[in-house]
Amino acid sequence: AHLHSKGGTPVKRNTGVTPYTPASSGGGESYTPASTASSGPSASELMAQMMREYQERQRQAAQAAMDAANKQIDLSLSNAIAGYDKQRQNATADYQTAINNSELNRFWAGKNLRETQANRGLLDSGAGRQDRLFMDSNYNNNLTKILIERAKAYADIDNAVNTARQNAEAAKANNYSNYLASNASAM
Repeated sequence: AHLHSKGGTPVKRNTGVTPYTPASSGGGESYTPASTASSGPSASELMAQMMREYQERQRQAAQAAMDAANKQIDLSLSNAIAGYDKQRQNATADYQTAINNSELNRFWAGKNLRETQANRGLLDSGAGRQDRLFMDSNYNNNLTKILIERAKAYADIDNAVNTARQNAEAAKANNYSNYLASNASAM
């Protein structure tokens, strides 16, 4: 811009602003732009560009928020599945212990039955075979009950895992819907 010293001589100073030249209009001095021709974009173009940049920043912020929320959902799902895997391991160990105990009970019951039958002289009799069938039937019923309970426990765990996965997918879909809505409102 040109500044005037006391003597009226212009003093040039580089401010990076469009230079102004003095205009005389009778009384005092006033300044008018040195050039009125526009070499850059119009005000409406600048506003449109600023709006596009704002919308892009809003979209990026919404995308980052959705990504962070989805990451948290994935972490929660992983933790839930790890917990269910631990439950499955515990169930496997518990039911294997029950199966082992059932087998051990069968062994001791069989040993006691043979001793009792030997003491009575009934090892080869029909009553001895009947007692043996009853003992084996009890063992098989008990084992079947344990296996059914184990299968039910595994199914419950599998259902819980599937529910957790479905809930995670629903939450992610909701996040995506919110993302789309925020982008639509920013447009």
